Formats: sequence, structure tokens, C-alpha cells
Amino acid sequence: AVDAKAKARDSKDKSEVDVGAFTKGLVLRVEGIGPGVTREDVKELLENYGTVDWIDYSRDEADGYVRFGAEGCAVEAVSKLTEKKSELGGKVPEWSLLAGEQEEQYWKDVHAAKQAARVRVQKRKRDANNDRWRKRKAPAKQDTAQETTANGESTAAEDAPKENGANEDAPQVAK
Repeated sequence: AVDAKAKARDSKDKSEVDVGAFTKGLVLRVEGIGPGVTREDVKELLENYGTVDWIDYSRDEADGYVRFGAEGCAVEAVSKLTEKKSELGGKVPEWSLLAGEQEEQYWKDVHAAKQAARVRVQKRKRDANNDRWRKRKAPAKQDTAQETTANGESTAAEDAPKENGANEDAPQVAK
């Protein structure tokens, strides 16, 4: 019981995000995007400031996140985009650099999403393997059609219950 608790604690510790494991200052939050804007539109606007690694945004949503690949790119993008008042979907969105608890929570959410995806993939693989095993090990279905013996007699009649419901082997009870 002690070993099980220790293993559970160790696996819990491994699943938590190490706050120092990510590079700070890579993530922008964007709020107030106009309608009809795609990830590609956002990426096209931001590529001028550095390599865009990931965009957490879905079409027609007003808010999202952009993750750059190198330090300093997000800071430059915020200052230039705010200064230029660049539009996305006919609106001027508000850009901000994630920092502190917001940034830490963002990275925890990213890690949790990755873990959930891994679990889904592992479950799918496990289910697929189990299905293949079941198909290989499944007993052959028996044909219920009447079979005939070498002398032409039907074997189904022997197995069928008597018409009056009586069984020859069962003791007879007087009525």
C-alpha cells in the first residue's frame, strides 16, 4: 500500500508543469479580433516580428494567444502593433504580453492539453490492439443449420425438444 501511494505521488509530480521549464516572454494575448479572421491572417500579421510557433485561436472568436519561437519577439510585436494600431477583421485588437501567473497558467494549460492528447492516443491504440486480439481469439460461430450424417439422417432432430415438451431423460411425473 505504501508503494502504491509513492508511485501515485511520483506520477502526479511528473505530470505537473515545471514553471522554470518554459521560456518566459513568448506568449501574446490578443483581445477584440473582428469577425472572419483566420489563424493564417493572424500569423501573416505577426510573422514580421519573428517566427510564430503556435496560434491558439479559432475562426470568428474575439480572443486568442500567439506563441513566438524566440525571446524578444513578443515584446517587439506588442509595442509595434499597439503603435501601428493594426487591424484584424476590421477591428483594432488589444495586444498584451503574458507574464507572471497568467503566463504560468497558460503553460500549465498547454501541458495539460498535451497530456490529454497523449492519453487519447494511447487509449485509441490500446482499444485497437484489444479489438484485433478479440477478432483473432473469437471462437468460430457454430452453424445452426441442420446437418446430415453419413447415412442421411438429420442431427437437428436429435437435439430438438420433443413436441409435447417432454424430455426422455427426465423422470416422468403423473398428472
